[in-house]
Amino acid sequence: MRKVNLNEKEALENILTNNVIESPAEAIELMMKYYIQKGLDRDDLEEEIFNFINSHEDVYSNYDWWSEFASKKINKAFSLIDNGTYNANLFTLDKVEVYKEEIETINCLETDELRNLAFIMLVYAKINTMKREFKIGRQIDEKGNLKDREYWISNLDTDCITAIFTEAGSKRLALEPRMKELVEIIKHDMIEPRCGKNNNLKLLYVKDEGEVAFTIKDFSDDTVIFNYLLYCYPNAYTKCEKCGKYFKKQKKNQMYCFSCGHTKQLTDRQLEAKQKEKTKQKAKPALLKGKGKRK
Repeated sequence: MRKVNLNEKEALENILTNNVIESPAEAIELMMKYYIQKGLDRDDLEEEIFNFINSHEDVYSNYDWWSEFASKKINKAFSLIDNGTYNANLFTLDKVEVYKEEIETINCLETDELRNLAFIMLVYAKINTMKREFKIGRQIDEKGNLKDREYWISNLDTDCITAIFTEAGSKRLALEPRMKELVEIIKHDMIEPRCGKNNNLKLLYVKDEGEVAFTIKDFSDDTVIFNYLLYCYPNAYTKCEKCGKYFKKQKKNQMYCFSCGHTKQLTDRQLEAKQKEKTKQKAKPALLKGKGKRK
């Protein structure tokens, strides 16, 4: 899935070994975990993180802003360390369960585009909550009881919403028409917006438990939505036998997506042409041996 790190160990190795930073903010948190696991104290950690920011000017062009961001993260981390709730382990997502009640609510929306969008937002929100609880644990109220889980689409900036709409298969590029679709879902009392600095959205149709409709295990780009589509329309979609991507069938027994089908047709025609040429050559009468020579 786009804009979501599902394997922190892999991402950290990418930073340390290949110098690849996919998410600037998350890279800082991963490097913090790396140094905290090594036992660095607050001062040494700050020095290492500031050096990390300074050595990647192409990513952290505004040094002052990112330094302040890192300082806040470090203060938060050591606050959690002091009360014994900081988790320096690296997060890896194996699966996300989707419940029948959630699907039933999503299917109440009027159009395919809205339903697809609501489903992808549901998956993003579940992952956000799982990552947050992995990091700081389940929230507890003043009496020591577990709080009800809340599911949010965090930091709904242009990049994040672009990722969500792309995963949902939307062809809309401009931000304004996208927001109109979000408003349509809000009208169904499925989303509670929080106006303010981040414009976060709280999803009200996500459940903590229930009867499992299906389990998502493959989070590669443009694949997640097909878990929902295959569940709702099992005869309309299938997996391409050549490239392994899911697609909507145009014919009942279609085995290949458009791209692979087109390539296969060209290959089949080329093979057919070669076979015809071979047959043609074999059909030619053999030259007579010892054909007359001039005397």
